[in-house]
Amino acid sequence: RVQSLTPRRTFAPLLDKARRAADVDRVQAGTQLDTPFDGRGVIIGIIDRSFEYRHPAFLDREGRSRIIALWDRSGYTPTRDGSLPVDSTTIVDGTDHVDLQGGGHGTHVAAIAAGSEVGNHFHGVAPGASLLLIPSTFEGAEVIEDVRFISSFARRRHMPWVTNLSFGSQIGPHDGTTPYDRTLSALTGPGGIIVAAMGNEGIDDLHVGATLQPGQTRYVRFTRTKTGEDGVYPDAELALWGQTPDRAVRFKLRPYVLTQGKLMPMDAAFWQRCADIRSGADRHNLKEHWSVRLHVNRVRVDLNDPAAEVVFAISLPASARSERTFHFWCERHQGRFSPTAVPGHAAEHLAPTADYLVGEGAATIPSAIAVGSFTSRKDYPDALHPTPRGNRPNVVLNGIDQVGLRSYFSSNGPGLDTLRVRPTVLAPGSMVCSALNALAPGFNPEAKTTFIADVLRRGDRTYYYGAMQGTSMASPFVAGCVALWLQASPTLTPADITDIIRHSARRPSVMQKAEWTPLYGYGRIDAYKGLQLALKHAATTGIARPGRSAAPVSLSLNSDAWRILFNAPESHAVVTVSALDGRTLFSRTLSRPAQGSEVVITPADLPSAAPGILLLRIVTPGAVVTRKLVNPAR
Repeated sequence: RVQSLTPRRTFAPLLDKARRAADVDRVQAGTQLDTPFDGRGVIIGIIDRSFEYRHPAFLDREGRSRIIALWDRSGYTPTRDGSLPVDSTTIVDGTDHVDLQGGGHGTHVAAIAAGSEVGNHFHGVAPGASLLLIPSTFEGAEVIEDVRFISSFARRRHMPWVTNLSFGSQIGPHDGTTPYDRTLSALTGPGGIIVAAMGNEGIDDLHVGATLQPGQTRYVRFTRTKTGEDGVYPDAELALWGQTPDRAVRFKLRPYVLTQGKLMPMDAAFWQRCADIRSGADRHNLKEHWSVRLHVNRVRVDLNDPAAEVVFAISLPASARSERTFHFWCERHQGRFSPTAVPGHAAEHLAPTADYLVGEGAATIPSAIAVGSFTSRKDYPDALHPTPRGNRPNVVLNGIDQVGLRSYFSSNGPGLDTLRVRPTVLAPGSMVCSALNALAPGFNPEAKTTFIADVLRRGDRTYYYGAMQGTSMASPFVAGCVALWLQASPTLTPADITDIIRHSARRPSVMQKAEWTPLYGYGRIDAYKGLQLALKHAATTGIARPGRSAAPVSLSLNSDAWRILFNAPESHAVVTVSALDGRTLFSRTLSRPAQGSEVVITPADLPSAAPGILLLRIVTPGAVVTRKLVNPAR
């Protein structure tokens, strides 16, 4: 028995490779956002792998790199252990030399958050932000160094920062108490935010949990469904955590094998060869912890049964003084818990559940904004196979989800950190189109698993945009939104961001008027409403933007209403809507509109307007803003 189990941990990117897909199309959670806020003056840190460093998504209009710094750990440049001054000559055409099977993940993620405008509508949420890219192995100790580097780099330049973590694991206490979680949480604060992906395990049967009475036993059936490329079953990692913080180890965990329909205990020598099982009390959260590593291939070889499964009997001895609760997880892509009962133990069978799947290594960080996915589109525009008329057909790849609702793959909460909710919010993560890394080993635009939505040709180089799916895509969308909000109010804290989301998120009807649920968090991200609250926060903290701006307003242009948000305090403003024949259909004069104040125009305000094009005009002392818009009553 040991007192603490804190093994070296390596996380994995949270990409649903089986169903990559495309195209948020600059629709920010359903809001066409027309705003001067683009993330300028904010650093977005991306800790990931497989970057194409000179992709047009990371260049400005003059072809200069927007990567403000690079901590190169991959061998891409001669210097591997520190920051590099970055300009268009330093960042040469290339990708990570040690790709680590990234498959372009980092390129896609970074461009969702902050990709440049290149004329194809696939730019990022904050295209004016400065990028700080770190190719990573995703090892825990390295990630801590990475976030610390981003924080110190931004602090030296007096810039706010937001870091995206699109990776994770299911092995850990899921309560934010690990030294890793606490260290990263302590690096955040005013102007420093971590945004993290929840995970893609929504339907993967990776969790079981129960409360046992003294003398009670439950049976859990674990099955390995996939072999490695060489036909060998890799090891599987599992972890059981008790929930009573009293340093006591009370549960008993006994493994069996299920072979030829029979449940067999096997002897100690067998389990010494086929598993490594340890228990102890964690010194950080004082909870009971069982660590299990199954040598699955040895189990099946020793039994000469490729279908053999492992069953765990989890019991609480009769000598225990009271009931105790446990949660049991297996690592993603290493197997699953079976819903099928163990023969002869149907009454004691413990079936998997879809809750308590907050991703370790990212979403469990106490101060992080934990992001799940909702479906914004179910198809993508196929750029490689146009119709005879030259149009790009929309190819439907996701026939499961409903638009506007949680994506089927998005991991559910709640977490086991009783002070914080998980997830925080949902963002578009299905059918998301962004930049692809054409230099990644094995990249093939014609492959069935590569969905190309646009092709750019610059000189002798070809660059691609395409579709991927996962909470890896939803998280950088929120990171981009946070960059916009930090531009408006640079001292926002993680608690401020959470509060903004709580008061601005859109709650679908399936939430049944609840403020928060384990599936939806506080609801769907709303970049515009969040910006409004960030501007108000800045005004109340003395960060008022100067009036007489050339870009005095941000516009949210939905089919049900036009919303006009004042980016700065003005002495006065006039808002009018006119028909193309010159008739004034709406007029409002405002005296001293405050920063963050709003004018909303609905169809009811335009009773005499015919369907068609109207002119929206906003006049302030420093600017005249005019937009041609479609009548929302149409």
